[in-house]
Amino acid sequence: MKIIYRNKGFTLLELMIVIAIAGILAALAVPGWLAWRATAKINGAATNLRGDLEMAKMRAIKENASVATLFTTSGYTIFIDNGANPDNWTREADEILLRNRQLVAGVTASTNFGSDRTRFNGRGRPEGLGTVVLTDSSGNQRQIVLSIVGRIRLQYN
Repeated sequence: MKIIYRNKGFTLLELMIVIAIAGILAALAVPGWLAWRATAKINGAATNLRGDLEMAKMRAIKENASVATLFTTSGYTIFIDNGANPDNWTREADEILLRNRQLVAGVTASTNFGSDRTRFNGRGRPEGLGTVVLTDSSGNQRQIVLSIVGRIRLQYN
């Protein structure tokens, strides 16, 4: 009787070739994935900011009150500015906080409002006209523009 042995595995050489090919493919894919991730971060931050400003405008109309947005380099705060000392640009204990959002890591905000703040009046019009610029660590920018009639527009650069 003759016994036949069959190899059912991989040789070390075959395994090393497969690992080398996988490494080369990963090296080619990672830079594109990192660029996509950075773009997704700034696009998400810009979409969130635009949506939050639209919400602030609608809430100002609904409440017939001023809704303030205060910007920092790392985020922004939105609140109804109608407390005991209305229109003072400071959130007091009796004023409703609508949003306190921190930007994702690597994205910063700057404005050209003159004071890093804006507010919508009871008619939905902004008092601080201008642009909020979001910049990521790669230098990509997205701009949210507030017009005199209350239109909030997102621009890509």
